[in-house]
Amino acid sequence: MGCVGNDFDGVRLTEVAQAAGLNTVYQEHPTLPTGRCAILVTPDS
Repeated sequence: MGCVGNDFDGVRLTEVAQAAGLNTVYQEHPTLPTGRCAILVTPDS
Protein backbone atom coordinates (compact mmCIF):
# COMPACT_ATOMS: atom_id res chain seq x y z
CA MET A 1 0.00 0.00 0.00
CA GLY A 2 1.14 3.50 -0.58
CA CYS A 3 -1.75 5.63 0.69
CA VAL A 4 -4.57 5.26 3.19
CA GLY A 5 -7.46 7.54 4.06
CA ASN A 6 -7.85 9.45 7.29
CA ASP A 7 -10.55 7.04 8.47
CA PHE A 8 -11.24 3.94 10.57
CA ASP A 9 -10.08 1.56 7.83
CA GLY A 10 -6.80 3.42 7.37
CA VAL A 11 -6.07 3.34 11.09
CA ARG A 12 -7.00 -0.34 11.36
CA LEU A 13 -4.97 -1.34 8.31
CA THR A 14 -1.93 0.44 9.74
CA GLU A 15 -2.36 -1.20 13.16
CA VAL A 16 -2.72 -4.70 11.71
CA ALA A 17 0.26 -4.25 9.39
CA GLN A 18 2.46 -2.94 12.22
CA ALA A 19 1.41 -5.84 14.46
CA ALA A 20 2.53 -8.22 11.69
CA GLY A 21 5.94 -6.52 11.62
CA LEU A 22 5.47 -4.64 8.34
CA ASN A 23 7.00 -1.25 7.60
CA THR A 24 4.07 1.16 7.55
CA VAL A 25 5.28 4.38 5.99
CA TYR A 26 2.07 5.43 4.25
CA GLN A 27 0.82 8.69 2.87
CA GLU A 28 -2.52 9.64 4.41
CA HIS A 29 -5.11 11.35 2.23
CA PRO A 30 -7.11 13.89 4.25
CA THR A 31 -10.45 13.52 2.41
CA LEU A 32 -10.55 10.32 0.34
CA PRO A 33 -11.42 7.02 2.04
CA THR A 34 -9.11 4.03 2.27
CA GLY A 35 -9.70 1.73 -0.69
CA ARG A 36 -11.30 -1.69 -0.36
CA CYS A 37 -11.11 -4.85 -2.42
CA ALA A 38 -12.86 -8.22 -2.16
CA ILE A 39 -10.86 -11.30 -3.21
CA LEU A 40 -12.55 -14.66 -3.62
CA VAL A 41 -10.43 -17.81 -3.58
CA THR A 42 -12.03 -21.00 -4.84
CA PRO A 43 -10.64 -24.54 -5.04
CA ASP A 44 -10.49 -24.42 -8.86
CA SER A 45 -8.64 -21.11 -9.19
